[in-house]
Amino acid sequence: TDRARSDVIKVAGKVTLTSVGLAQEDVWISWRVIDPDGAEIGVVDQRNQIPKGQLDGNWGPLAALIADGAKEGILQLVEDYRQSLAEAAEN
Repeated sequence: TDRARSDVIKVAGKVTLTSVGLAQEDVWISWRVIDPDGAEIGVVDQRNQIPKGQLDGNWGPLAALIADGAKEGILQLVEDYRQSLAEAAEN
């Protein structure tokens, strides 16, 4: 549908690659968790060195591993957000 839901939390990822020597790249993935009003709830960052070119094509199974690595932090941000909403509703 064209109507946006008012209860949707979004996750936006940004990938930055930087060369480290001839054979390595520094990969930094930043996951922004955004509330239904568009405000940032928090950020989960992942950073690692990988062989140069590893992320040039289809990420395939690597994408699932990367997402799984960020999952715990993202879920914690969502839980903290929901808890803060519940506490605000009680007051």
